[in-house]
Amino acid sequence: AADRVDQLCLTVAPLLVAGTADRIATGPAAVPRRLSLASILVEDGFTFLRYRRAAG
Repeated sequence: AADRVDQLCLTVAPLLVAGTADRIATGPAAVPRRLSLASILVEDGFTFLRYRRAAG
């Protein structure tokens, strides 16, 4: 599944929740890929972030 992610959308909510959380992506270690921020939307205390894979 390496190099198959072109976009990452994250929502930051104003809530704290306890528990055992995993990472967004799991699997064998890979070369880190740089993402660039494409858009931000703030609505009712929520922050919506969209990142795109950086060129190169």
